Amino acid sequence: MIVNAITQRQISMTIPSISSKLSSASTHKSSLLIKNVSKKCFTNTSINHETTTQSASFLRSTWNNLVDKYSIRGQQNRIELAERLFRSAQRQSNASVWHTHGDIDTAFRPRHSLLTMHVWFLHRRLLLSLDDSTDDNLSVEERNRALLLQEELFDTLWHDTKSRIRAEGIAELMLNKHLKDVQNYTFRECMSFDHAMEATDAKTRKDDVGLAVWTYVYGSNEDVRDETVDRMAEYVLTQYENVVTKLPIAYWKEGRIGWVPPPAGEFGSGQEKKKDGALGINEGLPSGWFLALTDSGETYYWNEVTMESSWDKPLA
Repeated sequence: MIVNAITQRQISMTIPSISSKLSSASTHKSSLLIKNVSKKCFTNTSINHETTTQSASFLRSTWNNLVDKYSIRGQQNRIELAERLFRSAQRQSNASVWHTHGDIDTAFRPRHSLLTMHVWFLHRRLLLSLDDSTDDNLSVEERNRALLLQEELFDTLWHDTKSRIRAEGIAELMLNKHLKDVQNYTFRECMSFDHAMEATDAKTRKDDVGLAVWTYVYGSNEDVRDETVDRMAEYVLTQYENVVTKLPIAYWKEGRIGWVPPPAGEFGSGQEKKKDGALGINEGLPSGWFLALTDSGETYYWNEVTMESSWDKPLA
């Protein structure tokens, strides 16, 4: 009986101790559970907030891109800027010095290759805006505008090319065939200059640029002097640095290109190479005016500053 009493007493003392421990453990687990749930809720709230912010930013960027691409004002601004950039390149390539001191023929293909070379400078400047590694500060909208402007610039080039093909007297039925041929060697020329600029060695880069100039601008003419090609290669490298890396962004956005002048002095034969029936070079026109062509190949005059056009030749 004494043993039983002791055992019952021990059991009665042990049960409250166990209950107390179980209660303490349960309370501790509940506390941990509440902390974990709170932590997960806070984390999920942060993630959801961040996701919502990113989604809103993406939607805003997408909307701005659509407005830039399809709105009337966005298209007008893009077309006007592309036109200004293209006309600036065209004016530089129409300098008479190329066909006198530069020994470049005035036939259609050499002149188009000279124009392509100057459009390529603008193309390379636009590529900088599309490359994430060059400027991390550019927004998605700015990169998208650069892409759209690049497309518009080449559309302007092809539109002008069709007008110049018509001016050569090509039949309308053969127009698209000739345009396709011109586009093929235009892209090849651009790729040749791109390849040349990839060279890390300065001498190799200059040699490759000279080869591209000789192949396309001079039509692989063996009679062209090496000194002439070297001067042209130096011009390309200098102009590249000027337009692609040094031109202020404010000027670029306005379509104002401060071109480096063509090589000074006589670096060719000094005799202009003319072709009967070729479109004349801009001579004797007032500042800001230059010759252009309509879709049908007719000549008119256009002012790149005021955007004014005239059938009659402006007086200097």
